[in-house]
Amino acid sequence: MRKEAGTIGIVFGTLLANTLGEILAGAVISKFGASTFKFAVNPFSAYLFSPLMMMCSVLIATMIGTASAGQIKISENIKE
Repeated sequence: MRKEAGTIGIVFGTLLANTLGEILAGAVISKFGASTFKFAVNPFSAYLFSPLMMMCSVLIATMIGTASAGQIKISENIKE
């Protein structure tokens, strides 16, 4: 269940960052005087490479973080 939620979050985050995020950032930048600011979005990078890198980094961090979880003895770490 958590894997699907993470994947859905990455997909929605990527789509919103490249649609609503572009609109909001353009509005903020226009306040500083650049009224016709446009983002050049590389579809390969935005919709394939970046989400893949995010998924890989989360997977690696999870593997590193849980690598020694089976070796911990709860009874030795309980403080009375």
